[in-house]
Amino acid sequence: MHKKIYDRVHGFIHFNELENLLLSSIPMQRLYHIRQLGVAFLVYPGGTHSRFEHSIGVMELATRIYDQVYQKPHQLMPEKGSPEYTYWRQIVRFGALCHDLGHLPFSHVAERALLDNEGHEGWTRRIIQSDYLMPIWEKLDPKRDVAGDVIKIAAPPPDSEAHDTPWERTCSNMITGDFFGSDRIDYLVRDAQATGLNYGLFDYHQMIEMMRVLPALDQPDTLQLGIEENGLESCEALLLARHFMHKRIYKYPAVKAYAYHLEEFMKKAYSMSRILESVDSYIYMSDNEVLADINAARRNVSHPAHHDAIRLLQRKDHIAAIPIKEQLSKSALEALAGKHAFSFEHKEPKSSHMTMPFPVLLRDGSIQEGTQLSGITIPRTDVSWVFVEQDKRKQIAELVEKSCRHS
Repeated sequence: MHKKIYDRVHGFIHFNELENLLLSSIPMQRLYHIRQLGVAFLVYPGGTHSRFEHSIGVMELATRIYDQVYQKPHQLMPEKGSPEYTYWRQIVRFGALCHDLGHLPFSHVAERALLDNEGHEGWTRRIIQSDYLMPIWEKLDPKRDVAGDVIKIAAPPPDSEAHDTPWERTCSNMITGDFFGSDRIDYLVRDAQATGLNYGLFDYHQMIEMMRVLPALDQPDTLQLGIEENGLESCEALLLARHFMHKRIYKYPAVKAYAYHLEEFMKKAYSMSRILESVDSYIYMSDNEVLADINAARRNVSHPAHHDAIRLLQRKDHIAAIPIKEQLSKSALEALAGKHAFSFEHKEPKSSHMTMPFPVLLRDGSIQEGTQLSGITIPRTDVSWVFVEQDKRKQIAELVEKSCRHS
């Protein structure tokens, strides 16, 4: 029996019986109560959409990508219509639905401080292998390691050889890929629609229509998601969408300030050892429980996170979040913070610009890297941040700027 949900971004999305079981499971239902954009709704009131709707959107887009690349399949891909083709199509759909199961309340806001190096992906892997979901995987094929394959696609362990074949790696990139991943495509478009900031809207229909599985640029005997030459402009539009959405939402100073207060609240209010004790205790927590606790802390002057609760719920005198646009070492920031009593978030420097490092199939049949074909240069928005009380904002900003000039 097939069912459908109407999604405001992609229209009707259809599900089979096993997917409906997954959607009805406790870990998936929890995503209804975790905001996709964390505390950004305090700045952009429309940004209240959930991880649940994002996850079904990712499944829809990943399926479109899977079906599209089979219009002109590569010889290393399973034959269309074969059992392997059908199996991996289902695994991609499962993986898309499961890729965000391990998020803490309010998504990324407090994960950097409260989770270990595995982050929410580690908890995604635990939940996929939990008793909540194993019966569903066994219904698909009791003879295969379905849970392991879903993990390969949705949340492969870092620095591991999780993928046994080039095709498995390609399937994972349909969801998690840095450029063509359906996760990124959906959140840019969905976040833009929800907040009204149209910077994130781009022609993803054209992009998906032009997607191909091509020989990898660095290893021609393996596979990589790429694009036909006619789709290059849609890729450039995606780069611009990423840049402006990061500047206007994800790394917007007011949003970063409220995220700081929520992170501080969660560090002060909760015993993380208890929350991280088991899958059961972990998935018990959602935005609802945290908001109720914030409201209680607001009314309790002796609560260790009372002042953060006031700043979150009454939007009163929130901290100033100052981006550091020039690179400053972590040790230099620590020295300044120790002397002038402020908090900071340090980001290690990456390449100075976002590029398009994927294969492009030209009209003459040759393949080139996208970066060589595009004249667009997009600066990265990965910067460190200083968090300081408003009355010290100007003083600390000048000190940091001076330190950057002399570093």
